[in-house]
Amino acid sequence: MSKMYFFVFLTLCLIGHMEAKCFANLATSEMTTNPAIESSIVAESTTLSNDQLATSEMMTTSTIEPSIVTESTTFANFPPVAEKNCPVSQAKCPDLSKVVQGKMTVEKVDGCAVLTCPENTFPYVLGSYEGSELPKADGGEKDFRIPPPLSMADLGGVTINDYYGLTCENNLLTASLYPRGINPSLKNATVGGDGSLNGKKGLLTSIGCASAPDHSY
Repeated sequence: MSKMYFFVFLTLCLIGHMEAKCFANLATSEMTTNPAIESSIVAESTTLSNDQLATSEMMTTSTIEPSIVTESTTFANFPPVAEKNCPVSQAKCPDLSKVVQGKMTVEKVDGCAVLTCPENTFPYVLGSYEGSELPKADGGEKDFRIPPPLSMADLGGVTINDYYGLTCENNLLTASLYPRGINPSLKNATVGGDGSLNGKKGLLTSIGCASAPDHSY
């Protein structure tokens, strides 16, 4: 009987040893598997982080780009301001003072040269046919006079520059409007009183102010 017990005891011990070994192998297998699983989890986490980062960058870029487009559009709506175009200026007529005579003054308004006369005086304008677009006088006269307005009310609230259509090109002051025509050779006879001369440039040699519409200064 004692031998049988010993045999059974030995068998149980063998069986127990195998089970313990199996459990040990299983534990080792699980430990070996776990790092791979952890690596997979880490890889997924890294991938998700990269995807989230890419998504965040795309969202950030989408937020910035409209701002850039809006800024560009805003500047496009406000082009640079162009330099004021003055018909008469000291830059275009550096020798303007040689033409302006007597009591007439030159005022600078918004960068433009505006001719003015003292109160109760009238502009008095002389010109030359030579260098003008005006038709030559029948008597061969070389000079002409542009009659002044009959009263200050005739100016209609405009400046002398506007009344005569004054412009300056190549340092030469010219008129292009003749409300009362012109007087050839300073005579009282009037030519172009019907407005037919308007638009033609007349070279001015002298412009000043007179105390009365038809008196010289």
